[in-house]
Amino acid sequence: MVILNFIYIFILIYINIIMNTFQINERQIGKGNKTYIIAELSANHNQNYDCAIKLIDAAHYAGADAIKLQTYRADTITIDCDKEDFQIKGGTLWDGQTLYELYKTAYTPWEWHKDLKEYANSLGMDLFSSPFDVTAVDYLENLDMPAYKIASCEITDHILIKKIAQTCKPVIISSGNASIDELQEAVDVLRNNGCTQICMLKCTAAYPAKKEDANLITINDMIKQFNVVGGLSDHTLGIEVPTLSVAMGASVIEKHFTLSRDSGSPDDAFSLTPDEFKQMVESVRMTESIMGNITYGGIKSEKETKKHRRSLYIVKDMKKGDKFTENNLKSIRPGNGIHTKHYWDILGKECNQDIEFGTPMKIEFLNNYILCEKLDNNDEINGIKVGSTSNEIEERNIIYNLLKNSPIKDDELVSNLGLYIPRQAMTRILTMNELYKKIINLHGNILEFGVRWGQNLSLFTVFKGIYEPYNYTRQIIGFDTFNGFLNIDNENDPDTKDGDYNVTNDYENYLSDILKFHIDNNPISHISKTSTIKGDATLTIKDYFKNNKHSIIAFAYFDFDIYKPTIDCLNAIKPHLTKGAIIAFDELNLSDWPGETIAFKEFFNINNVSVYRTQYDPIISYIIYNE
Repeated sequence: MVILNFIYIFILIYINIIMNTFQINERQIGKGNKTYIIAELSANHNQNYDCAIKLIDAAHYAGADAIKLQTYRADTITIDCDKEDFQIKGGTLWDGQTLYELYKTAYTPWEWHKDLKEYANSLGMDLFSSPFDVTAVDYLENLDMPAYKIASCEITDHILIKKIAQTCKPVIISSGNASIDELQEAVDVLRNNGCTQICMLKCTAAYPAKKEDANLITINDMIKQFNVVGGLSDHTLGIEVPTLSVAMGASVIEKHFTLSRDSGSPDDAFSLTPDEFKQMVESVRMTESIMGNITYGGIKSEKETKKHRRSLYIVKDMKKGDKFTENNLKSIRPGNGIHTKHYWDILGKECNQDIEFGTPMKIEFLNNYILCEKLDNNDEINGIKVGSTSNEIEERNIIYNLLKNSPIKDDELVSNLGLYIPRQAMTRILTMNELYKKIINLHGNILEFGVRWGQNLSLFTVFKGIYEPYNYTRQIIGFDTFNGFLNIDNENDPDTKDGDYNVTNDYENYLSDILKFHIDNNPISHISKTSTIKGDATLTIKDYFKNNKHSIIAFAYFDFDIYKPTIDCLNAIKPHLTKGAIIAFDELNLSDWPGETIAFKEFFNINNVSVYRTQYDPIISYIIYNE
């Protein structure tokens, strides 16, 4: 169960961040895929079946990916009443009619749906519909529709939305004039009733709409606000707005479609003709190619320009034993020497061989390769990249590509994510699971010292939601500088320095979003209490206990690696430890990190405690306090 819950959370994050897609039939839609272009037939068939067929043919010619219908009858969408409420006014295309009169002439005969769907499918296009009441949903389900569209005026019809969600089909929803709260309510109804694939279209509910009212910047905001695939339902004239929407994050474009704007159809005025629609498709595809992919580090055509970068070169002949100085070591073009960031570390060091003028500086010119620990993934020693192991980079790329290109259906991918979890990750999950289970019956908080990327903190949050979702007293708190090591003790931590093992800028804010996701995913999210405290833990732990005098500690996990913060925090938590509390260590008894072991031996009488490990991980160790 633990593993399955972790897998579920992991895949949701992966899909949102990396894949961000949903699927209609065999088409992947969303980030990294071609824009999905929908031709909206609406009422432009003039209730003529042959015209509807011609519209589908023309949409296929124009390059549309899908056809969308509207499924209603006049009596399923309104009532036959001529009272003021039912009169169409306000400068619309349909002023002077009642709602019933308009919909009686505009609806698509239901008996056409099956044949139109089969015909569109035969041309390689998808076909689905917007149902306008629950009876329409029942009818469309019998036709095995691959997806559903919720029109903007139906966004407040929770009865309809719930019915659509329960089909578990992908849903496209138009925003129209809905408020952010109304949109959130609609999304919540969808998700709470089984819909896991949602696309939201920015839509201006005016017919036709003004270009200046498009507000395309909203698309990206909707994607972030509602965690959906974003797109555009466009009622403007021309192709400028839908084309630009692609650059603003639209993965789906819906545009009304007509054979001619003189056909007399109700929606002619804001629909594209076949040639215009084809021009829009071509413009969208060109925009996609121009946008390309997120790219750093240069592309193939730029490869040759890298040799013109600056790097460190020997600019005077040097003899073995000479020191590198500002006179013989300079930053110049070309870029065959090592990175200029190492300049200050090299100055004053002796070279270990004779070096000719004009030679690119190499790490091998220094005794013992003293800069090895400072090299990054672009630096090499004897042709081997350093800074991150080749195995790790290879594994990361393999997993990324396997998941990104997974042929498993979206509705089955979650339950099969175990395919992608490597052994090392699994041992961590199993180990943390075993440790957490030891404190389920203990009262008290969980503290982690040395959060870094926050994997353990996230796992603890997940386990809390699994094993004790109703435990509203247990807090999970992580302490970290998020800027690397502080308070290095040169004697006890000889091979480390301040700033080692830092994280990316503002990472703690990203981590808080991850933790919030885990918390929200727990069965009782409102009582979960997971947080991080940034700063020097030797100081922040004192502030924590000053503000939480009665705090009891059931589990303390130490991953500081170094002496001073480990011993200081052990001393700080001692008065708050309950009997039976678990105190675990990430690098105990490792010669590479002696500081943690020194602190452990100083704090505990090693002869009076038993040091345990789990069967899954030989490195992580723990004791049971006052056992």
